[in-house]
Amino acid sequence: MKTCLTLVIMAAGTSSRYGAPKQLETFGKRNLTIAEHNVLDAISVGFTNFVFVVREQMADTFHRRLTNLLPDNCTFSLVYQRGEKELYKYCNRTKPWGTGHALLSAKVAVQGNQGNFGLTNADDLYGKDAIDKLANFLKMADANSPIFANVGYRIGDTLSGNGTVSRSVMSISGDGNLVNITEHKNISRNGEIRSEDGTKFDHDALVSMNLWGFTTKIFTILDEQWTEFTQNISDPSVDEFYLPFAVDKAMRDKKCEVKVLKTISNWRGITYAQDRIGLEDFLQEN
Repeated sequence: MKTCLTLVIMAAGTSSRYGAPKQLETFGKRNLTIAEHNVLDAISVGFTNFVFVVREQMADTFHRRLTNLLPDNCTFSLVYQRGEKELYKYCNRTKPWGTGHALLSAKVAVQGNQGNFGLTNADDLYGKDAIDKLANFLKMADANSPIFANVGYRIGDTLSGNGTVSRSVMSISGDGNLVNITEHKNISRNGEIRSEDGTKFDHDALVSMNLWGFTTKIFTILDEQWTEFTQNISDPSVDEFYLPFAVDKAMRDKKCEVKVLKTISNWRGITYAQDRIGLEDFLQEN
């Protein structure tokens, strides 16, 4: 079977802080969603297959938009991030189980293409250079190797002026490998960049915005950790299976390595409804 370069787009979030399904909000001169802007950049650097992880009630809209957007040489599939209701039958959980679970939801669709793949959020505009760097890594990566990649962005360029954000801050070795990744919550800039626990960050500290490059070896790691996660849930109403945490644990267990890719791209995103203005201005100018 012929392999192809696949991009997985996580689009099943609830957009609680934004106030509307931001994965379907349109921006720019062509009225495209953020994910669609990324898809067009991805097509230009060699991606031909796209897997969207969505909520079931949004599937028809995604299907219609992608059918109209993609050229004939590209394919797409939609997979659902289901609720795993047996895990929270005694609570009223409504949100998905996190980014690690979202990627596991795409496992069958990704493995069917038998190739390396990239992973993105649906609400982050990554920039063509970043996606190009990712594509080049995936084209060269050994499909049987647990060596992955992450594109890092400067934390000072990823903040919102309209509220706090959570960011996965990366520590990097001298040879460009990821050493560890730590989630910090409620980060804001008030003269200095600080998180809720008082941790101070330099503007240039690198963070992961979930622009990953993987071989299918990641699924062995996630399957094992998901089983452990489900057996040790402390609060089924809020606990989540985070992809950065899973990768960090796998690195500590010597089960994978992660190369950090540098990019000249400017990241843009929307966390709050007020962030829309800045994103629109950026897209109108570029």
